[in-house]
Amino acid sequence: MTGLDIYNKAMMLLGYDQNTVNQGATDEIMPKALDIINNILIDLNLSQINSLAEEINGTPKQKDALCSGTAMLIALLEGDTNKNVIFTGLYNAKRSIALKTSANIEDVLPTDDGGV
Repeated sequence: MTGLDIYNKAMMLLGYDQNTVNQGATDEIMPKALDIINNILIDLNLSQINSLAEEINGTPKQKDALCSGTAMLIALLEGDTNKNVIFTGLYNAKRSIALKTSANIEDVLPTDDGGV
């Protein structure tokens, strides 16, 4: 996925298109999209991108969290409080899943080696 893919998916998740957001607003959001995406990438411990055409490396869970986080910040930028609250909750949940690491824990009973 590229930065532009993330931006387009976030706009789709928000339900923003030419009919719901005036063209002036989308013209204001697009130049800020790179900064918005990079802020979320930093929060997810991923490498920043230099352009929206650049490929983003990460797991599917990280990319899913990235879309929600981008939608969260776009809704905040637009002053859309209701959608911002919804996507903040979604982002926090997906962020914790994306940052979670798993480890194998084994049950081991102590044994007597004869030396007490």
